[in-house]
This record gives sequence, structure tokens and C-alpha cells, in this order.
Amino acid sequence: MFRNKSKSLHFNYFIRFSFAAYARQLCSKPLLPEERCVAGSANLTDFLEEKLKAMQQRELEDYLLRSSKTSIYRVPAKLRQIEPKAYEPHFISIGPYHHGSPNLQPSEKLKWLSLTRLIGFGERARDELDKLVTSLEAIEHKARCCYSEDVKLSKREFVTMMLLNRCFIVELFQDLRRIVSSLHPSSPSDGCFLLITLGNKVKRGTEPHMYCSTTKLKEAGIKTRVLCYSQPLDVRFEKGTLRISSLQIDNHIASFFRNIVAYEQCHHECYLDMTTYLFFLGKLTKSTEDARLLHDEGVILYYLGSNKQVAKLINNLCLELVHDGQYSYLYDVVERLDIHSD
Repeated sequence: MFRNKSKSLHFNYFIRFSFAAYARQLCSKPLLPEERCVAGSANLTDFLEEKLKAMQQRELEDYLLRSSKTSIYRVPAKLRQIEPKAYEPHFISIGPYHHGSPNLQPSEKLKWLSLTRLIGFGERARDELDKLVTSLEAIEHKARCCYSEDVKLSKREFVTMMLLNRCFIVELFQDLRRIVSSLHPSSPSDGCFLLITLGNKVKRGTEPHMYCSTTKLKEAGIKTRVLCYSQPLDVRFEKGTLRISSLQIDNHIASFFRNIVAYEQCHHECYLDMTTYLFFLGKLTKSTEDARLLHDEGVILYYLGSNKQVAKLINNLCLELVHDGQYSYLYDVVERLDIHSD
């Protein structure tokens, strides 16, 4: 339905603007003898129809390319209004949405320094720079299609932005790899970044409604314990005990969660695993007492604020969100919790 509506909007655009522009151009000059002969005839109608079809096809192809490649979005207004600063960069911008923000300009120098360190100086640097620019110019259009909105940057500005951002990110990852390797020498050098995604590795199903908080689970005889040696988002229910990976709450985790959830809400090709996890955590942490119990067991770790503040923070993460429970990786856990607590 959405796509049909979009096509209709595109067609209206052609009728209102493209045809009008062509008509003005056609009427701005006197008709030639041969044009006088066909003006108003079927031949001119056929010509205009073919021109409209060609323009519509080009726009449609561009729209389909953009739709299939889109993976970078602006945060929906209903989510942004809850905590606007959670979605704004405070130090450096990556990509066009915050490009040129006055408060981020001092950090732009770091990107130029990264470029200098990566390509060096002299004639060799010129050759490397030319290769980089050529490769980025070749993918400029595809890169623009990754964004959900039209990027209001010229080709030179957009390619320069991609080049500087690319160099900064590459150098940042290299630095992080060296830090992790120094702290954990036994860790593989190419495996120091953990992506929070479960993909198709787990069973999925429709999650039933969960009624019990941590306090209610305790009253039903269900223990809540920390799940050791696990990955983020891991939750298990075994032998009457709910085990959850430890979560450390700090000044930055809320912003991190909000951005992951916003991406899941916009990008319909990914599973809503972070959204599912936060809804589950919110059901467990309905009160100050729930937060205290989870903290005492090491499930939630925090050193700033109170149990009341932590409970409020967790539940605010799910405001303005709708979770239907489909394709949930926690459906089996929630189902067995409900059965066990009845």
C-alpha cells in the first residue's frame, strides 16, 4: 500500500511539475512550420505521452534503488521528542545529517589529521588520494541512496565528507584494536568488536503477553540470577531460574539503546531484538523494588542514581514504541515464565 501510494505521488509530481516545465519551454518559442502542422494532433500527444513515460520510468528506477538500499534514517519525531539529546552527536559527526553543525566543527580537524596519517605526504600521497577519490566518486550515487532523505550536498561536498569520515573511522578502529589487544593479548585481533545481533541463530515465535515483574516472579518461587559468561541480550529460563546477562547502566547506555531501537523501528529488514529485550526488561523492572532485586543479584549494575531512577530510565526507553511480539527471540522464555508463575 505504501509503495503504491509512493508511485502515485511520483506520478502526480510528473504531471504537476515535469509536464508544466516542458509546456512552458514549448510555449516560449514560436512554432516552426512543421510544428504548426502537428500541434494539437495525435502525433504531439503520442510524443508527450512517451516523454512522460520515460521520465516516470527513470524516477521509478531511482525510487526503487533508493528503497532497496536505504539503511540510514532520521530518528522518527515521536521518539526524538522524548529525549532529543540522545540522538545528537556531542563530539563528532559521521554522515550528512549533522554535517556542518557549528558545535562539531572543532572535531573536523581530527578527520583531516586521520587522512594525512593514512595517506602520508609527497607524490605517493597524491596517487593514493586520487585512487580514493576516484573510488568514492564511483559509488557516490549508491551511497546517497543509503539515506532515507535527499542529501543536500554537492558532489564535491559529499565525496569529501565520505573520504574524511572513512579515514577517521578506519583510524579509530585501528586504535581500538590496539587497545583491546594490549588489554586482552589472547583475544583475536580481528574479533574485538561485538555486534549485538542474534540474526537467525535463535528460534523465533510470537511472544505471549508477560504479566510478571521481578517481585511477582519471586513470589511465584522463580529466582532471578545473572547469566555468567554470556553475550548481551542473552536470557534463559532453566529449572525455575530466570538467568539474564549482566547489564551496566551508565550515562551513555540509554543513548546507545535509544539509537539501536530507533534503527530497528525504521529498518524493516532487521529483527527487533533490542526492542524485544528492553520491553522484557521493562516488564521485569516495574517498580523500585524490582530494580533493587535485580541490582542485588548483579543483573543490573549501576553506580549513579537510585533504584527509582534506574526503574524510570528503563521504562522510559520503551515510550512511544509498539511491540507486537512477533518473531521474538524471547517467546519461549516468556511462555514458560507465564506457565510457571500461574
